Amino acid sequence: MSETIICKCRVVTPMFSSGADQTKCEIRVPEIKASMRFWWRAANSNLKLDELKRKETLIFGGSGDKEARKSAFTMRVESYR
Repeated sequence: MSETIICKCRVVTPMFSSGADQTKCEIRVPEIKASMRFWWRAANSNLKLDELKRKETLIFGGSGDKEARKSAFTMRVESYR
């Protein structure tokens, strides 16, 4: 069973990048996930390092031989103008 959560967010700090068209700014999923991962680490900084890494990998995915796995969730960015 999957669950859909819809969030309306406002960017209040610089978080822009550009794609193929270098003249246009974009907000992309990798930047949002990176910010979420950063704040998840900050909120869970009380955990021991190995536990922090294990839980982070379960949520956000990981790379490498033993840690390789997909993120536990998917995201899509839609522009509302």
